[in-house]
Formats: sequence, structure tokens, C-alpha cells
Amino acid sequence: MLDYFDYEYKALTDQNHKTWCILNTALNVTSRREFLQQIRQKEEREHALNEEMASTLEELTSTNEELSSFIKQLAHSREYIRTIIEQAPVGIAMLKGHEHIIEIANPAILNIWGRKESEVIGFPHEKARPEMQGQPVNIWLKEVYNSGKPKINTEFTVKLLDGDALREAVVNSIYQPILSEDGTVSGVLVILEEITQQVLERRKNENDQQMLALAIDAGDLATFYYQPDTNLFSGNTLLKNWFGLSSEENLDLSVALAVILPEDRDGVINAIKHSLSKNSDGHYFIEYRIQNNADKKVRLLQANGRVFMIKKAMH
Repeated sequence: MLDYFDYEYKALTDQNHKTWCILNTALNVTSRREFLQQIRQKEEREHALNEEMASTLEELTSTNEELSSFIKQLAHSREYIRTIIEQAPVGIAMLKGHEHIIEIANPAILNIWGRKESEVIGFPHEKARPEMQGQPVNIWLKEVYNSGKPKINTEFTVKLLDGDALREAVVNSIYQPILSEDGTVSGVLVILEEITQQVLERRKNENDQQMLALAIDAGDLATFYYQPDTNLFSGNTLLKNWFGLSSEENLDLSVALAVILPEDRDGVINAIKHSLSKNSDGHYFIEYRIQNNADKKVRLLQANGRVFMIKKAMH
């Protein structure tokens, strides 16, 4: 171990100011030097720590700014998604967790449910909509959440709340699992479209068609259909028997016109042209005679029809 000293040399003079000896003193400063060295080392460590802290603070500031920006973007993205959901023409709801807590329910689905937002948001689906008890909807929600597989229903009949009572409705529905970042199911997305009116109108139309078919068969009436664009002519079995036509579904109009007696043929052609003209009200009515090549029997027919216009899509 080394020791450190401070040396002092001082000249001693007489009355004539001549040096008569030199006084030498020595002071052991080992401890002081070590103390000063420790102070310098401490200052160096503090300086390095301050620089490191400054660098860390700068990184934290930058990270905080990036995080703030990310949070703003995320908030904006969520708000954008929420806006899209709110304005969607179909019903959309987001259910969270195994209890299916209703987080989002847009106006369209609230209208279908017959509920107000305050009645469902923040509540489990099963408690918010007790009218679903005994119906398969809650079972489907559990199946989708547990299996992670979507459930799609087409023209499903369900009973929905209508004031204080229930109404029968027809809906299309999709139950889609919502996956978290680690791939686990965190909720269920419900997409609901009510098609009650469309189904009722379709069923009415089908019923009308069936009633018309029954009336035609019962009344022993012949029916025909003519398409000007393709010049194709078709009719039911009775009409084809009268005209002596083959069983092919569609025939050229000229084949049917050839069966009409020559003196009545031009009248039929003019009546068809008039019904298709712009100045016509679209009704077709004429009496004429036919004679087919099979039984050669002359038949007097009264034809009553109507023109249907089809709007072509614009491109």
C-alpha cells in the first residue's frame, strides 16, 4: 500500500536576511487523497447516471408520444368502427365474454329487438332479453363462444318483443366469434336482418300463383307467353293441344301464327304490334279462329293479355 504526503520546504533567515537553514515538514495525505478520489469517482458515476437518466427520459418521452399517438389513432379507429356500426342498415350487436355482455347495439338491431339502448347496454344478453327464454338464440350464442365457429341462419322464425307482447318475425342471422390477439374467443358479433315483410310478400305471391294455376286448370283456360326480344312463344298444355304444337316449351311465334286462319292472321299480328307500341295501354284483346293440322277442327278463340315492361339496368 502506498502512502501519499504533502511536503513543504521553508527557508529560515537571520537578521541579515541570509538563509541559515531549510525547514522541511511532511503531512500524510493518503486518507484525504483517497477521499477526494472517491468523491471524483462518485461525481463521475453521478454524471454517467445523469446522462443515462437523460437518455432514458428522452426515450420515455418519445415512447410516450408514440403511445399517445397510437391511443389517439386507436380511439379514432374505434370511433370510426362504431360510426359504421351505428349507420349500418342491418342490425349489429357486440357481446363480450361468456356472459355475453352487450357492449354495442346499433339502432337497427334495437328496432328489431323492440328494445331501447338503456335497457340492454352493459347487461348480459340473457337478462336483457328475457323474451328469448325457450328460444334457441341463447343456446347458439354459447355454442359459438365455446366452439369458435360461426352460426348462420336463413329465414329463421323467432318471437320478438313488440310493446308488452310478442310478435312472430322472420330473420336472417349470423353469430360470428370475436377473437382476441392470442386467438381465444372474447365475444360474439351478432348480425341480424329482419325479412318478415319480404317473406310474407313472397308467400302471398306464391299463393296467388297457385290460386291462378288452380283457376286456369279448373276453368279449362289456355295461357300463353310471348317475348318480343327473342320472338319466342310458349303456352300451357291446353293451348299447345289447340294449336297442334309440339311439347317443346318455347317455339317461334311464326309457328303459332301459321295455325290462325289466313283471314284472321293479320288482325292478330296488328293487335300484338299495337299492344307493344308506346301509345298502347299494354292491353291485348282479340277474337280469332284457328285450325291445326292434327284434328283440322276450327276453334274460335278470345285472347286477353297484358304487356309487362322490364327495366334494364344502366351500365
